[in-house]
Amino acid sequence: MQNKNVKKPKMSKNNRILTTTICIFLSVLLLAGIGFGIYFAVEEANTLVRLENVRMDEGVVRVLASYHKDRYMTVLNGLGYSNVRDTDTFWNSLHANGKTHGELYLSSLKSYIAGVAAGANLYLSSFKLTDDDKAYIRSKTEAFISVYGSEESFNEKADKFGFDYNDFCRAMELTYIADIAFSSVYGSNGESLKAAVFSDRCDEYLESYSRVKVIYIAQDKIYDEEIKDLRDLTESEKLARNKQIDIFKSAITEGQMIEETFDAYLLDESKINDGDIANGVNGYYIADGAGQNESEYPEIIEAALDMEIGEVRAVDCKYGIAFLCRCEVVSGAYADDDAEFFPDFYKNAALEFYTEDIELLSTEVDFKDGYYSIDSLAIPANRDIFVTVWK
Repeated sequence: MQNKNVKKPKMSKNNRILTTTICIFLSVLLLAGIGFGIYFAVEEANTLVRLENVRMDEGVVRVLASYHKDRYMTVLNGLGYSNVRDTDTFWNSLHANGKTHGELYLSSLKSYIAGVAAGANLYLSSFKLTDDDKAYIRSKTEAFISVYGSEESFNEKADKFGFDYNDFCRAMELTYIADIAFSSVYGSNGESLKAAVFSDRCDEYLESYSRVKVIYIAQDKIYDEEIKDLRDLTESEKLARNKQIDIFKSAITEGQMIEETFDAYLLDESKINDGDIANGVNGYYIADGAGQNESEYPEIIEAALDMEIGEVRAVDCKYGIAFLCRCEVVSGAYADDDAEFFPDFYKNAALEFYTEDIELLSTEVDFKDGYYSIDSLAIPANRDIFVTVWK
């Protein structure tokens, strides 16, 4: 039985102060938590497009939509479409594929917005904007205020598109981030791919290249070092070259022209006529889209990509005939300064990786129900209120 005469110990003054302080602190945390919770709940409710580090509300979507519509119509005009106008009549008209131009535009707009979100997220996953970047963006966006005189005047101009200056600033920051994603992640010319973190991916991409050794024998013209220009072959020069071509073709037909035999010619300069080309045992690494080399010798590019490893093939090309021997690629060859790549490996790989990453991230963009409730087709085309060129 409890003794009612037992007195409870009194709390000291210091303990009372400590207890009160703790209660106040916990109350502040609770209120702050509620405040942050409300803030993020509102932000989430206003978000129409989301991808990990990227959020877009209706204002941002409207900025991007107004710009994209103008660009989309400009492209259609450039392709020769007639009566391209920002009117219901045009958007309801049928394209040759059976869909309306409006349907095609809305699909294009969604892809564009997904691309901006993907590019921005690619950057923000590894980087943060520097103070210089922020200052640069601010200078570009503030330039519009100087044109219109004030933020109020800007908002009056932008009202028909359904956004204001704050929406404009947020949208421009996202487009800037998406614009610098490529150079920041991969390097302007792919130089960032030299880091060890990309080695496995580079090894895999190297397999898309065909390594071929080449012996080119002129039949019509050769480059003359003395005159620094092309000249016609003499009859004796043609005779010597035709004889060598016959030897090569016979060896291929009889299965005797294997890589070792090919290398013997490449390493013996006495077997190569002046003006002909033998590129050495390292060979060329060739891939699709070989730039200037593809335009000059498309037959070599096509054959190199079509051949089996170990195959030797004669290819007729400009001014002569090329004998190609396709070989195994050398692991890590992209890091070898003596290996010749057409096109440049790192630059080409960076473009490939960027395209793959943006396409993958674009599929992960979450378009909320609110996005589809916007009548995007009714947002007018805008060619004036948009930063079209970043640094």
